[in-house]
Amino acid sequence: MTPRTYSPVLPLAGIALISLLLPGCVAAVLGSSSQSGTSSDTRLRGPSASDTRLQAAVQNRLAGDSALRGANVQVEASGSVVTLRGSALSAAQSSAASRVAKATSGVSAVVNQLKVP
Repeated sequence: MTPRTYSPVLPLAGIALISLLLPGCVAAVLGSSSQSGTSSDTRLRGPSASDTRLQAAVQNRLAGDSALRGANVQVEASGSVVTLRGSALSAAQSSAASRVAKATSGVSAVVNQLKVP
């Protein structure tokens, strides 16, 4: 039997091939490759007009609710999901904010991230 010798050429060729193909794969996954059919990654864009309208509707309802006086609530909408951030004076006030947001037309879910002391 002839002893086998190790040749570093084959592994290096594989690494070189991967390094040439990988940037195209990343671009295709992110949606910014010229072959992906899109010119940019839409996840990097700001809120849509409908998101902005929904956000404003929730903010108006929260501002008009007397049970939420003293709360500091920021609203973000993405699709029909609303996220509440900031602070509430109590757990009851935090729950009230969720109820008001959920009752707003167009809201399917509320993610309540309000901090309570």
